[in-house]
Amino acid sequence: MEITQVLAIILLTNGSIISDENTTTPTIGGTGTYELIVTNTISGCTANAFVEVVTDGNIPTAAAIPMGVLTCDENTVSLNGNGSSAGANFIYQWSTTNGSIVSGETSILPVVDQIGQYTLLVTNTDNGCSNETTITVGEDLSPPVAVIDQTGNTSLDCDLSSIVLDGSASQPIGNVSYSWTTIGGNILSGENTANPEVDDAGEYILTVTNLINGCTQTQSIFIEQDLSVPQVNITPPLTLTCDLTETILDAGNSSQGNYSYQWITTNGIIVSGAMTLTPLVNQIGTYQLIITDLGSNCTNEASITVLENTTPPIAEAGIADMLDCQTTSVSLNGSGSSSGPNFIYEWSTGNGNFIGGTNTISTEVDFAGSYNLEVTNTQNGCTAIDFVIVEEDENTPSGIIYTIDQPECHGDQGSIIIETVDGGTAPYVYSIDGINYYSGHIFTTEAGNYTLYAQDAQGCETQIDFEIPDLAPVEILLDSEVTIDLGDDYQIEAFTNIPASDIASISWTPSHHLSCDDCLNPKVEQLFDDAIYTLTIVNNNGCKISAKIKINVDKARAIYVPNVFTPNGDGENDIFMIYAGDLSQIKQVNTFMIYDRWGETIFKAADFGLTDPQNGWDGTFKGETMNPQVFVYWAEIEFIDGLKVIYKGDVALKK
Repeated sequence: MEITQVLAIILLTNGSIISDENTTTPTIGGTGTYELIVTNTISGCTANAFVEVVTDGNIPTAAAIPMGVLTCDENTVSLNGNGSSAGANFIYQWSTTNGSIVSGETSILPVVDQIGQYTLLVTNTDNGCSNETTITVGEDLSPPVAVIDQTGNTSLDCDLSSIVLDGSASQPIGNVSYSWTTIGGNILSGENTANPEVDDAGEYILTVTNLINGCTQTQSIFIEQDLSVPQVNITPPLTLTCDLTETILDAGNSSQGNYSYQWITTNGIIVSGAMTLTPLVNQIGTYQLIITDLGSNCTNEASITVLENTTPPIAEAGIADMLDCQTTSVSLNGSGSSSGPNFIYEWSTGNGNFIGGTNTISTEVDFAGSYNLEVTNTQNGCTAIDFVIVEEDENTPSGIIYTIDQPECHGDQGSIIIETVDGGTAPYVYSIDGINYYSGHIFTTEAGNYTLYAQDAQGCETQIDFEIPDLAPVEILLDSEVTIDLGDDYQIEAFTNIPASDIASISWTPSHHLSCDDCLNPKVEQLFDDAIYTLTIVNNNGCKISAKIKINVDKARAIYVPNVFTPNGDGENDIFMIYAGDLSQIKQVNTFMIYDRWGETIFKAADFGLTDPQNGWDGTFKGETMNPQVFVYWAEIEFIDGLKVIYKGDVALKK
């Protein structure tokens, strides 16, 4: 049977039918109570049913975090969505616009390999609800800073066989690991520390790894090595002898430049230059030279031995005969000394006298004394000395005791006075020329050098040299003539060749106008006339010398009287007065008078000095200014030497 029906859904409360309300599957748009009415279109019968539509609000949770950051060690990072809703009715979807998902984009734990923003979409398959969250994946690729702080030595040498490198300043401090490698060098220890020890030249590379992100950086340093050894070459030295008492060691063919030198010895003596290539030594022994290369600190050394030849010759002066009046000379024989072409001989004496050669093996002497024979070996300069005493018969004159009576003044005679003769047989005769002998004990003679001979009764003589000194004359140096102006002072300057302590007296004559007459340099005070002064000096021996000085007095009297004056009050030439070239010569103006043409006295002044303008005429008479005209003046001037001079003439008064 065919059934015909009509379907209708009616919203009873707060629902909303979007479409297909007349079907069995309408689309609704909200919660509420819905009624389904079924109508039989044939019979018109209906039936209904109600359904309550409610809201399912179970929105899923979307939560995610990155499991780290991308680093130099970790090039992928897992994203963790475990904080999201979980269950069979939930699905997950990861997406990114600027990152890169390697795997698991629909899982809760995907893997990514690029920084960027990643979105997790969580969907509840039961109700179609979804939720999402976005996270950011970052990176840490900051490299460490590799630092080799090698401020010390970077060169190996003989003194520095190994170097500790320093990478401890690498950053970040405390979060890095170290790895050292080398090209051409050698790492003794510490290749995985900040401070390895190396002992060979080469390039050393430090790789620093950041323990946080695994990033690395390298730095390298070159270590050099200088093992240069200096050259030491010493020229064989000269042999020390008695002549050559010191010698220079010569190492000039050794290395020179940036080197230090040190000579040492245990049995010799280094006089100077111990730190040079040419030291001076003065003793036999072994000398060692140590040369240090100041660049490589490498050393080298060599030794040399200094020898000597100081064997002395034999000196034998022999035995001499005795001198007396008959034997006036004796031979000295050194034949017992070393002989040969390499030996030379030298005779000497401090109190004897040679009449033979002094450079032969034997010689002749004529005076008692000690005689030395020095024999020298010319091959080594060594000498030997022997001496022989030549004696003289004691009963012969051997000395003269005398005194000299010296002259007191220059040109005087002196005397030698014989007191006694040592030795010999009296009586004695004497001579000062070796020809004429006298028994007198006094010889008076001129100044000079002489020899005094004394001869005893046996004809034996002794002699001495003596001198009668030639005394220097007392001298005076003094100007013979000078000229001064009238009334001037003059300082006399006299000089003598003997010290003041040898002067017994000084006198000047005459003494007038002198500041002192017993001093060497008196002052002549206010001299009016020519004068001659005589200086006499007597020394302590009574020797006298005199000198004269003539002082001329220039009596020229410079007086000037103007012939015109202008008393107009302009401050120039307003006063008619007398002028003098040297005011010190003027005692005073006794009278100064001015007359007009008729002989009337217009002005008069008396007993005044020239230095006061108030004693001049100002061109007035009885208080009235005079008219221009010619006047007559008359003046008597008295000078310091008492001379009075009349000066007269005309003077014109002008306006």
